[in-house]
Amino acid sequence: MAVLGGSKISDKLGVVEALLRVVDSLVVGGAMCFTFLAAQGFGIGDSLFEPDQVETCRRLLAESAAKGKTIHLPEDIVGVDARGEYATFGTRLPEGAKGFDIGPGSAAAFTDVIMDARTVFWNG
Repeated sequence: MAVLGGSKISDKLGVVEALLRVVDSLVVGGAMCFTFLAAQGFGIGDSLFEPDQVETCRRLLAESAAKGKTIHLPEDIVGVDARGEYATFGTRLPEGAKGFDIGPGSAAAFTDVIMDARTVFWNG
């Protein structure tokens, strides 16, 4: 399995595509998760994402599912609400909110995925 984070999916597209050829699952965190969440139709508020990469992420999600591979995305997000106060959100961020990274529920879920892996590649 591989764990990827960072802010820009475009910087890691080649890595993601190469890894999906050899891993059983991929965990995506950091700001790059917002482009994947947008590709799934989730509201991401004012979070950093790359609109020109949404279709690519949609394709990667579909291709990985067709090959029996899983791309794990966060189930909760930490960030700030429209007033600028720290908040934890689900996968649908309201307008004006800004997500920064995975939340505590996602950290726990990702830990379970990582603990079940025989080999872990981590980047970001």
